[in-house]
Amino acid sequence: MLLVILFMGHGLVEVPRGLWRSADRRRALRVAEVKAVELKDNLYDAEIELQEAVATVSRVSYKVRPSSELRSYVDQIIEKCPLVSSGQNIETNHARLPREITLRYLNNLHRQIIRVTRQKERYESQWRYHLKRVFLLQDILENESSSDKRFHSTVKPLSNGRYADLERILMWWWYIRLQPLLSRLLAIAATLMSVSLIWSEITFMSKEPVLSIFGIIYQAAGNAYGTSEWISFLTIAYMCTCVYTSLFKLKIFNLYALVPNHNTNENSLLFFGAYLCRLTYPLCYNYLNLISHEQVAVFSQFMGKINLVPLLGHQFNDWVPLLILFPVLVTFFNIHGRVLGAFNIGEYFEEDEEGSDSADTEEGRLLILDARSALERKIQGSDRGVLFDGRDVEVAQHGRRPRNSLDLPSVDSTAARVSFDKWKRSRSPQYSHAPGNTNHAAASRNLEVRLDLDRSF
Repeated sequence: MLLVILFMGHGLVEVPRGLWRSADRRRALRVAEVKAVELKDNLYDAEIELQEAVATVSRVSYKVRPSSELRSYVDQIIEKCPLVSSGQNIETNHARLPREITLRYLNNLHRQIIRVTRQKERYESQWRYHLKRVFLLQDILENESSSDKRFHSTVKPLSNGRYADLERILMWWWYIRLQPLLSRLLAIAATLMSVSLIWSEITFMSKEPVLSIFGIIYQAAGNAYGTSEWISFLTIAYMCTCVYTSLFKLKIFNLYALVPNHNTNENSLLFFGAYLCRLTYPLCYNYLNLISHEQVAVFSQFMGKINLVPLLGHQFNDWVPLLILFPVLVTFFNIHGRVLGAFNIGEYFEEDEEGSDSADTEEGRLLILDARSALERKIQGSDRGVLFDGRDVEVAQHGRRPRNSLDLPSVDSTAARVSFDKWKRSRSPQYSHAPGNTNHAAASRNLEVRLDLDRSF
């Protein structure tokens, strides 16, 4: 029950706030630019860690002879390393091995290979998903001033079939006109639901008179069971949305995360699945308290009462909902973000980066700009001479990108490549400990980076 109240208190503020902010595409793009730096750093660190693990496997494979009884275990590990099995050149100068290779060491190495491989796939999937979202935001901002009311994009090839023109018109009306309006309407409805739930949580103990809004609505419905079912369904659905969105955004030492494109590992699936089940029962019990149900519900008869904390008193679970004011106020005024920011500690929830400096924004902007350029070049190479945005042959022939909505500066590819090489060296462990490079983290900011992302798409 305590977890339900804490998660729901956070979600009651964050869900309507997130819906309202999603209608502001310029702000969403700025936040995405800041987030791009963190995602790219995570991906690069994962790649470095994977390379080190693969180098270790390569040296182990060289050290363990074919006649050794451990050779079969080494071959199993090599099957999990595509770089080793493919025969690519791997730098092994920094790989350190124990004097004697044991079965326990191979077991730990096998676990490490599985972990770093999945970690790289996870960050790679998050990076690609983030880029797709950012590219869509850029296209939306670009098409806001479109005079022909058709949606154009240089990174999303559209069909040139019979209904291609109708598709572009519908996309323009949806992304430019309807989606922002719908987001704000849903934000207003969610705000009303949140206020009603907060009021009902702090007043449900009052039985005469009934002050809970949902209790009053339930009593007014009377014997109209269809109406009662719809009220219960919509209310519990919104409560679940608030609780589960907070759960899914929770950062637990970066161990568990839901990753798109089927890249969520088994541990994360089991963790979130277990908590989805654990939170359902107290969530339904809390709803029965909100409606001030006088009769014993079938749910209570089957599941029993929540009185499992006798040390805190038998009425503890009846008073716990009053604590919802604490997470509501903390989230509304962003107190947790300010306190953690004062100690230079990251957020516990994956929320908007409100206080990020301009260096993060500029670096993320350059990362995204170059990723878009790489994708456009790939599209032009595969569909040369084809109108992939349905607007102008010149775009397909000369690779002219749409006017950037935030007036981004152009990046010189040669200078950016040199800067990116410097950035990679500053991020690598060997370079970071070299003399004269103690400030490598600060030096990596404000660099014009150039990424070769063709293999990511």
